Amino acid sequence: RRGCRAAHVPAPPRAMASNAELRIEVVETSPRGAAAAAEAPEVSLVAKAAKDEVEVRVGGAARLRSIPRDERSVVITAYASPAAPDQPPTDVLASGTVAVESDGPAEVTLKTPAGEPFLVVKLNAQWAQDYTPYPASNHGLPYAFALVSALSVAACVVPIKMQVNLLLTSTATVYIGAVRSLRMLDHTHEESAGVETISKDDAYKFPIMGSVSLLTLYAAYKLLDKDMLNLVVLAYFCVLGTYTFMSTAAPWAAPLCGLGNDRKYGPVFTLPYIGEVDLRVTSAEIVCLPPAVALMATYAYTKHFLLNNLMGFCFSVHALEKLSVGSYKAAAILLAGLFVYDVVWVFGSDVMVTVGKSFDGPIKLLFPQSLEPLQLAMLGLGDIVIPGLFLSLLLRHDAREARVDPCLALTSAFPRPYFNAGVVAYFFGLATTLAVMLFFKAAQPALLYLVPACLLASLVVALAKGSGALSRLWLYDEEASMDKVKKD
Repeated sequence: RRGCRAAHVPAPPRAMASNAELRIEVVETSPRGAAAAAEAPEVSLVAKAAKDEVEVRVGGAARLRSIPRDERSVVITAYASPAAPDQPPTDVLASGTVAVESDGPAEVTLKTPAGEPFLVVKLNAQWAQDYTPYPASNHGLPYAFALVSALSVAACVVPIKMQVNLLLTSTATVYIGAVRSLRMLDHTHEESAGVETISKDDAYKFPIMGSVSLLTLYAAYKLLDKDMLNLVVLAYFCVLGTYTFMSTAAPWAAPLCGLGNDRKYGPVFTLPYIGEVDLRVTSAEIVCLPPAVALMATYAYTKHFLLNNLMGFCFSVHALEKLSVGSYKAAAILLAGLFVYDVVWVFGSDVMVTVGKSFDGPIKLLFPQSLEPLQLAMLGLGDIVIPGLFLSLLLRHDAREARVDPCLALTSAFPRPYFNAGVVAYFFGLATTLAVMLFFKAAQPALLYLVPACLLASLVVALAKGSGALSRLWLYDEEASMDKVKKD
């Protein structure tokens, strides 16, 4: 059985351009007969068309690939669920064939080998356009991880130019988070339902909410006991850091330990005024729990800048792969609003600098300027995450423009003109920030230089592409599709 979540499933070659893809969603199943009433709760459903088959479940969506255009029949088979979750089903209970001639609802009655009705399956079907096949690629993620790790460890023992360390580490962090956000495109993956979307209304409110939070922290550090506040902050970030480290490290730990990273264990419950609380974790995340707890305990005891950066890195990557700016318009509004926010609070008062220096938590990356005595420069995580959300959106737009299979986007080498230009613009925008900071010997709002650089880079690429590229970029919207996934 091949599920859509198996990222290594090969894309159809160009010679099979006449093939199509069928997306099916099981809406409802109704048992029929005495045997079905007993067996239906323990049934596994598998859909097959041509040479492809995939397991389906009620309320879930799946894709069948490489289906010849003249092949419109889908066979739905009900198997007795295996005793172990990782074992494929083998005992056939019933089967039925449905002709999917067009998009829309369909219904099939599964019958036992004796010809008795067993289960009625109602589904929605949608034929997808052909996707362009691309060679497999890891997008350089291992090299980016290796770069961040090498710079972080080396900075503890040998002098590394602070500007070089800051530029390479922050750019690599943005790159890693953006590439991992490609998983959002695969709406059949369970993780896509956990993505939070920033709408245009949210983008308008962001600078106001950020200003209120900043002033609240500023007042708290001025009026309350700083040590007690930092103790509460430390406890909060250690708990949050444990979760984000598990989530960030799990995709790498899963293949190393021979574990799956899809099946989840644990409770889901609802709390008043909070809503749904999902405490489920994968087996790979469980393996990552002991080292995560050990690292957070070590950070709480030592406050070492290396562990601070590890937590900041995990927070940044987790935010980029779990948070989506709903559209290009929303992203532009968000960047413009935070551009003003950053300039006002850095140049207009001492509020942001005071909070940044007083707040004893991993909301910033620290880079040694000298080891003896230890002097550290800092870069706020907002200067990584905010531009990173925009670059992640550009990368997903590149994937749509390239007509890459959403299920294979994370492992396909498709053209990335917008994203590549955005990463270069981010690097040089941050370099400009450092240059101005050193020239004037004063703190600089990084978004003052990053926002124009990233926005202009995307617009220049769109104008260079022509053929309506600027219009497609401006109208690019993910919010509707994300909302539909959450409803499903």
